[in-house]
Amino acid sequence: MAEQDERVRTYVKGLDEALDGGIPKGSIVLLSGLAGTMKSSLAYYILWKNAKLNAKRGLYITLEQTEGSLVGQMNQMGLHSKDVADKLLVVDVGTLRLEDKKPMEESWLGLTMKTVQKIKERIGCELLVLDSLDAYTLLVESDFSRRAMYMFFEWLRKMGMTCFLVSETVDSMPLMALNTGGIVKDRAYEAFLADGVIHLKLVELGVVEVRRRIRCIKMRETDHDMSYMDLTFKDGEFITTKALPTD
Repeated sequence: MAEQDERVRTYVKGLDEALDGGIPKGSIVLLSGLAGTMKSSLAYYILWKNAKLNAKRGLYITLEQTEGSLVGQMNQMGLHSKDVADKLLVVDVGTLRLEDKKPMEESWLGLTMKTVQKIKERIGCELLVLDSLDAYTLLVESDFSRRAMYMFFEWLRKMGMTCFLVSETVDSMPLMALNTGGIVKDRAYEAFLADGVIHLKLVELGVVEVRRRIRCIKMRETDHDMSYMDLTFKDGEFITTKALPTD
């Protein structure tokens, strides 16, 4: 078991155990999955729990939702923003850009990087969520080339935070996907650059039941379990249980 201060707990029951105590501090982790798999909710939950229980400051950058929409949704789930008001900051970069006096003179990515750096210098945040990586690849003015992606990941590492990048991907990721490029062509390079990849998916059981499942495909410096686990959210807590075969 790794030293506790070297790990960032997800506070998902069963997942931290599968991750040898949590995510190595300073890692860049992809949270990947299709719509409806609760990627954004899980990312916010990790920041919220660490803010409330460990007083770790977190920054959630969103391009997928407005700040009001995201915070309202999380409040309904029992993750009340008032409980972490001085520790967890949500920034809607889209609104921020509209409020900028010269919004077209700076790229989306450039504005985001400047925002993250200013906030980190001001409040010393330890955890960062970028929701989503796909939105940036669509919005940047020029192609988000492999070199640009590499430089962005290197910049994140220099910031010294534990980062979670929300990413869309296919619903089926074979065991050897990272070696074969079987994730998705335009997502495989990000998975290669990332220190960790946590995948969420929906599984149909019979004709009416659908379950969410989660597994860690990759996590550097960690002896982790790669098995899928059922993922549920109840009474303000994410919980995993052993997944049974579907056939």
